[in-house]
Amino acid sequence: MLHAVTTTPDQAPVPDGLLTDGPGEHLWTSVTAEYTLRPDERRVLEDAARLADAIADRDTLIAELAASIGGTLTGAGSQG
Repeated sequence: MLHAVTTTPDQAPVPDGLLTDGPGEHLWTSVTAEYTLRPDERRVLEDAARLADAIADRDTLIAELAASIGGTLTGAGSQG
């Protein structure tokens, strides 16, 4: 179980490779500012932070693609 404690940023530095000021970094810093995590919990948080960045990257690419074709990326389904 997690317990709230006072921590300092140097106790859990942001992992390399996260987007600067991206959603993964924000997730990491918000959680580690509030909790002291075990190594296994830090690993799960790192995976979640990387996934948050990947989702943000995907959303950006989708928006750019939609803008480049001038519309939506969906079409009519079999029901119209």
